[in-house]
Amino acid sequence: MNLSQSNAPTTLGYFLFLIRNINHGNAIISKYGTNFQYIIDCELQYSTHLFTKAIIYDDECSCGLSPLCTAQASFIKSNSSEKIPIQGLKMGCIPSESFRASTLECFYNQSCLTLIQEYTNYKTRIDPIISSNKSRFSINTSMTELIDHLFIEEWITNINYSTYFEKCLPLSCSYTYIQRFNLFYIITLLLGFQGGLTIVLKWICPKLVYGLSKIYNYRKRQTNIIQPSCSHGISTINITTTNVYNANIDPKPIPTNRTVRTTLTSKCQCSYKVISIPRQARQSVSAQTQRQW
Repeated sequence: MNLSQSNAPTTLGYFLFLIRNINHGNAIISKYGTNFQYIIDCELQYSTHLFTKAIIYDDECSCGLSPLCTAQASFIKSNSSEKIPIQGLKMGCIPSESFRASTLECFYNQSCLTLIQEYTNYKTRIDPIISSNKSRFSINTSMTELIDHLFIEEWITNINYSTYFEKCLPLSCSYTYIQRFNLFYIITLLLGFQGGLTIVLKWICPKLVYGLSKIYNYRKRQTNIIQPSCSHGISTINITTTNVYNANIDPKPIPTNRTVRTTLTSKCQCSYKVISIPRQARQSVSAQTQRQW
């Protein structure tokens, strides 16, 4: 239904566009002489051709160049050249274009209808159209817009399959529908997800594993060095000195016995442990050196 509602105005617009362009392209002269007028040349008495001249409307618009030229429609008083405009009505090259450019304002106004009756000698009373606020079109809506909407105020859809069946009289009638969230649909959906995940993981996993292996190998290639631990010990030094003095002979001290005992012990123990992993062989070597003084 929605497709029919959208296609109908478009299809009608194409047909009207074709007709309008054919009329203008072939320069078909209107019966009312609103697009072209004949020019009679008195000097050419025996000519078998009649020349035409395009009518010029508002804004110097020529009917020979465009079919959309229009002017305000009006009545002319018989005793003067005064023009009385008609509200909402236009006059153009051909009647169809005049109709498209006009509005329905005059038909909502009683005085405008009376003016038309007066100049057309129409005796039957015409009542104006009562404006309704429920309409989606205003009183000054152009006829072009109304034609584009097919003069339809509102689309009402009434679905009745039994009536449709009676009118069409088909031999058989069938319909299809898609039932979601049943067991078959869920299995199909999961399989679809699995296929998509398989493709994604096949592309991501090799790159992820390669990147992690590069990081791991880079960290293993680094050399770890443990600083040596050294301990130093120094023993005590004992120095013993004995001096004997003779008070009667000489006040100068005479060393009789001198014992110097010096013991120096120095001990330094260093332990080294170096672990190195070569880049190619990837072998571990451990060496420990101990030196003692």
